[in-house]
Amino acid sequence: MNRYIIALGSSDYLAFDYIDKALKMMNNQNILIIKAKSSFYKNCSLNTKQKLVFLNCCLAVTSYLPSLMLYKELKTIEKKLCKITPYKNAPRSIDIDILFSLEYSYNDNYFTIPHSQLLYRDFFILPTKEVLKNANWPIFTKFYYNLHHRKQILEII
Repeated sequence: MNRYIIALGSSDYLAFDYIDKALKMMNNQNILIIKAKSSFYKNCSLNTKQKLVFLNCCLAVTSYLPSLMLYKELKTIEKKLCKITPYKNAPRSIDIDILFSLEYSYNDNYFTIPHSQLLYRDFFILPTKEVLKNANWPIFTKFYYNLHHRKQILEII
């Protein structure tokens, strides 16, 4: 059984509804088992002309699916929930990302585990820290702030 941390986010005014629908679809399709869910976190959009408010949370999940198959299943859920991204960082009804796996990393043309922006986004780091604790998984997380490079570093031991 593979362990993953998954992030869900939405910039829609119905963000809670979209995230709730995504969670129900994940449960109904039996593609994963949710072990823990973080609180919701609000943040402003990054690198966009319009400052949108995003609602985000993370899940600690287990799945028998290998990462690429899980990724494709999650993208199918996004499509069913009408995710449209006409341009980079466009507003979205739902965004579902695999942030990392506790067992391994993965890299191909489709996606990368760990997520390439994991260490640079508080809305990934804060709920990840919370959900790892809530899942009671036997790992430790350490968070550092490097003043010289101005980036956050997540170290998993």
